[in-house]
Order: sequence, then structure tokens, then C-alpha cells
Amino acid sequence: MTTNLNALSVKETWSSGVYLGLPPQINADTSQIYKNLEENSIINNRKRPIARSSLLMSHPYLIISYYNSVAYGLLSYFRCSDNLNTIKKIVTYHLRYSLLHTLAKKHKSSISEILESYGKQISLKSPHGHDISFINSVEVTNINKEYLVETVKDPYSKIHRTYLSLQNAAISRHECAIKDCVENTNIEVHHVRKLFRNTYNGITVVKGKGVKLKGIKAIESALKRKQVPLCNKHHIA
Repeated sequence: MTTNLNALSVKETWSSGVYLGLPPQINADTSQIYKNLEENSIINNRKRPIARSSLLMSHPYLIISYYNSVAYGLLSYFRCSDNLNTIKKIVTYHLRYSLLHTLAKKHKSSISEILESYGKQISLKSPHGHDISFINSVEVTNINKEYLVETVKDPYSKIHRTYLSLQNAAISRHECAIKDCVENTNIEVHHVRKLFRNTYNGITVVKGKGVKLKGIKAIESALKRKQVPLCNKHHIA
């Protein structure tokens, strides 16, 4: 198993062939895990689960998929650690409730309402009919300490993942947003906010009082701009 020595710590218990205490232990660096979770807005600075706002524009299927990938990544990488139970608690509490908070914020509802809609397992069908559910506590509990022989990727790579998704505007219904419009032909999207392009470094979005965004934040802002479907006649007007 390929491991990162910065993520794991080994307690020395030997001296001249004599035990000084318990057998050698390999422990996951939980402070680093909490730091990564906080940096990615999964928990706050008091280690309380919070909604990850950057996922709100994504389909619920992708949101659950994201939290599953983070959970399985941590459980796989730190499966050999002696404090595996701590990793399990991070998955079953911090990740699970951050997922619930994220879905609740997306749907503008409460956690209890989300549990009623998605069930205790937090599951649903994808747009393509595939079932998905967040890893359940029984499955987590049944994971035993084990040294894996295959290479395991950096456990934090999944946490930094970002999803971008286009909004499904009313253009999909082929209707003009102008009241009583009977044209409803050649529907085009009118963007409320203007998008500016940087000629030397990709896209730059100017929003608010001249604040410029670049890179991934610029792309996210561009995709989230307010859109109004209009027929060709009203779009020109």
C-alpha cells in the first residue's frame, strides 16, 4: 500500500528489543482531515457539519455521489490505521450531516423534511434511472482494519472536487417569458448579467461593483447567471 507519511503517524514503542508500551500503532492524522473538511466547507471551525454551498447548483444525484466518493476515499486510505473508528465517526456524522444540510439548503427545507423525502438511507434515482444512496452506518461499521496491497489515491483528492452544471432554464419548455406572447418560436436565452471575456487568460466575469473573477470561480459564475427565455422578437427588443 502506498501511503503518505504526513497523513499517518507511527508511535515508536521499541528500544533495544524491549517493549516500552503498547505495540506500534499507525494513526490517521485526524487534524489534517478536519482541516481539509473545513477548507472545503463541509464543517465549520468548531467541527460542526455545514452545507457545502458550491454543490447547490448540482443535481442531488451528484451531491450524494460527491459525499460517497469522499467517504469511501477516507475509509479506503485509512483502513490500516488503528484509529479507524474515528474515521468511521467522521463519515457517519460529519459527512452524513453535511450532506443533509446541503440537500436541505438546496431544497430550502429542513433536515427532517429531507429525511422524509430521501429516506434514512438518503437515496434516490439518477436522471438515468440508477439508484444511489449514501454509505449506511451498517456498512461503515462492518469495515475492519486491513492492510491493502493495491495503491490507494490521496484521500483528499475527492474532497476538492467541484461539480459544474448548467441550469435548465424555461427554454426547455419552448415558451417565451413575456406574458401573453403567442410567438413561442426561435426561443433564445437572454442573460441578465453581461459576461466579459479576458483576451489573455480565459474568462473573466465582472459582477457586483467591478469585482473580477478568474479561473473556476469565473466559470461557475458564468453558468449561474440569471437566464430569461425570450422569443426572437422580444429578445431583439
